[in-house]
Amino acid sequence: MYYGIQASLLTGKKIFGITMGELVDLFLQHQMGRVASGKITRGRYSTIRTQLYRHFFRFVGAGHVEVGKRTKVAEIDPKKFQDYAQYRRLNTEGVREVTIRNEQTTFNALFKWGHRNGYCDFERGDFEEIRVRDVERRDTFTLDEYKKLYRFMRDKWLREQCGEKELQDRRFIRDFILIKANAFMRFGELRQLRWNDVKVRTSAENKKYVEIKVRKETAKNRKERTVVARGGEYFERIKTFSKHVRPGDFVFADNATGNTLSKKVYYGLWDDLMQKLSFGGRIKKLTYYSLRHFGITMRRYAGVSFEDLSLLAGTSYNFIENHYSHVDVTRLVEAAMKDFQIDKDGFIIRGADQK
Repeated sequence: MYYGIQASLLTGKKIFGITMGELVDLFLQHQMGRVASGKITRGRYSTIRTQLYRHFFRFVGAGHVEVGKRTKVAEIDPKKFQDYAQYRRLNTEGVREVTIRNEQTTFNALFKWGHRNGYCDFERGDFEEIRVRDVERRDTFTLDEYKKLYRFMRDKWLREQCGEKELQDRRFIRDFILIKANAFMRFGELRQLRWNDVKVRTSAENKKYVEIKVRKETAKNRKERTVVARGGEYFERIKTFSKHVRPGDFVFADNATGNTLSKKVYYGLWDDLMQKLSFGGRIKKLTYYSLRHFGITMRRYAGVSFEDLSLLAGTSYNFIENHYSHVDVTRLVEAAMKDFQIDKDGFIIRGADQK
């Protein structure tokens, strides 16, 4: 034990009194290394950091983040985490079970890493087992809501009185929304898109479409794929007002800096749209993800197979089938409700012009 402690001290490890804040910071440094090596996306890193700083510290510190940071790792009993799921349900209205389960998975990854590196005496917390039996489908737009959205952006939103910088941002966000609904890419994939990933084509019917290469370093599943979608004209329009259109530039760039538009811009303008369209403040919660959901749903209505959708959307066949099979049910209901009559002899008459 003595030699083990000496070896740990020589490598810079703290043997006595490491706090939860220090453990989390070391773990996040490790995760940042995984970002650099392409093992996880920067968006995944941000999610892990948020889970630890917003929820883990607050739970450990009995509601206080700073108290949670100062708590010694050695003082933590793994059984404490039996109450985490219930704590989240009571303190966050509408929190989803899958969200709690994902947070618990992150916390156990923290403990496992800490145990492997000699910072924790335990390898996992004693969490409540959560089984999500029903497939959870996020809210999406109806066709009428989507029409209301793009017509408002076209007819009013860009004509409202606002500063020049905000007007530029609104133009980018308008086309971001339209492209996302047509290409149903993930938020991070589209936000980090560069011009050399985009090729606008013209179909035999003289309609514009686009081929988009989603690079593996920006894809959630770390797999490169090609998305073919309508909306090539939106990319051509962006080039008319963007100041950064070289091959390596971001498609959705801040005109002043050339960097990607900040998330504050994205979410601030989205909230502005939802409030002005009376989409906010309802049971239904529409987000940027709703556009991806809407786009996939519309492709199912158009008859695109689950297999093709899984390739275009960059997700598994089973996920597409489980989340979008309800579209087929809707069409079956329409078929089942087609009108018919039974004549006096008991024969079915399907329509006025059918025998």
